[in-house]
Amino acid sequence: MKRKKVSILVGVICLALIIAVMPFVGACAEEVPTPTPTPTPEPVEEVWELTGQTAWSAGLPLMVETHQHHVNLVELYTGGRVKMDLFMAPELVAAGDLYATVKDGALDFGFACPCYVKGFSYAAALFCDAPGGQSPREQMLWYYLGGGKEMLEDILVENVGVFPFASTQNTSEIWLYTNKPINIIDDLLGMKLRAAGTRIDVMTELGGAAQYMPGGEIVPNLEKGVIDAAEFASLYCTRYTGMTQVTKYAYFHPYKSTSSFWLGFMNPDVYNEFPDDIKAAFMDASKDNHLWSLAQGYLWELEALKSAVEDDGCQLLYMPPAVIKAVDTGARDYFRAKAAEDAEVAALLASWDKFKADYGAYAKWLDIIDMSNWFSLWEEDVSPWYEPVEWPTPAE
Repeated sequence: MKRKKVSILVGVICLALIIAVMPFVGACAEEVPTPTPTPTPEPVEEVWELTGQTAWSAGLPLMVETHQHHVNLVELYTGGRVKMDLFMAPELVAAGDLYATVKDGALDFGFACPCYVKGFSYAAALFCDAPGGQSPREQMLWYYLGGGKEMLEDILVENVGVFPFASTQNTSEIWLYTNKPINIIDDLLGMKLRAAGTRIDVMTELGGAAQYMPGGEIVPNLEKGVIDAAEFASLYCTRYTGMTQVTKYAYFHPYKSTSSFWLGFMNPDVYNEFPDDIKAAFMDASKDNHLWSLAQGYLWELEALKSAVEDDGCQLLYMPPAVIKAVDTGARDYFRAKAAEDAEVAALLASWDKFKADYGAYAKWLDIIDMSNWFSLWEEDVSPWYEPVEWPTPAE
């Protein structure tokens, strides 16, 4: 019994000593701080700062403006992740060297006409104004609904080494600016013409004399008599060059105006760096600028038509139907012969034919939508709202 009491007493004394020492032990021990969690870094979004140029000079401000609008849309649609610094020709390179410079990577992108690469791909030139070719509206519709977009990408990547994208749909080309009246085909074939792309080949095939020269040289050469006539884009494009100030006549196609298609193109390595979301935004900007350009072009064109007549004294005329038929028929035969030896041309013409077969029966209704009777086609000054137009009636 006594032993048990001693054990209990010893235990009590030990417990008391432990309690007494504990504050001193705690005071001597070094406190270990609670570790601060490492913050997860925010992902850094890559930004592409690209440099490029148009094929147009400062003397063609509206042509440049369509491309400046395009690069603004790209920056907007990509949330600022793609910035395109745009220069005018020839600030960085000569216009004729633009495709090769982008291909080699010295520039990231460019804007120009597809006829500039006719020597690498004849089919590419048919995307531009071609005698007997597509109207502005037809060209745009075929590009998106008829396979033209995919075809252009294949042609330019394979033959030129650049990745193309739509930028500007020009309004109807002026068929010819000249100081000499044209009544028969011999009047046309006897002229010294400035032309570009397939127009040179067709006129040469018909026995005419056509040569290329840059846009900035056309007006001086018309004034000097080096050339008698010229075709170069639509009226609004050439408005600021003085084209209608040095020529008496601006001839239109009486049945079907053709149109220039100006594309953008990029070094493929640059484009392929884009992630899928940037590629999608980039192509959205391309399509929206393409659609915008034609609508904006109508505004500029109407102002240019009025100015050409009232300020410059230039007459707006239809090319005589017999002359147009001779040129368009010659173009058709020439392109068919070209297709027999060039698979890309053959594929493109087949695509045009298929698009016509698929949609041609409905095209007239687009023409109805685009009628402009209210402006000028009434013999008397009577609004069509009070004098109804004879619209087509349903078939019985």
